[in-house]
Amino acid sequence: MMPPMMVRRIYRVGDEESAKLAYLKEHGLMPGRLVEVREVRALDGVVVVEDEDGETLALGEPLASSVYVRRASEGGARGLG
Repeated sequence: MMPPMMVRRIYRVGDEESAKLAYLKEHGLMPGRLVEVREVRALDGVVVVEDEDGETLALGEPLASSVYVRRASEGGARGLG
């Protein structure tokens, strides 16, 4: 897991389940968008992010692990969860 308060760019969404993809799209969590990781809860795997529009979202571990990010200034990719 990554440390909180890190700005990351979404690199890809790796889930093919339509409900998950629809949720992520509805909330603007698509490749190319920036998110700030606000909290990573080790106890339950929830990742709290804030998007470019200032919307805060709590993603459960299964959903967070399907969102791949990299540092906003670099090319290395990693999952949110």
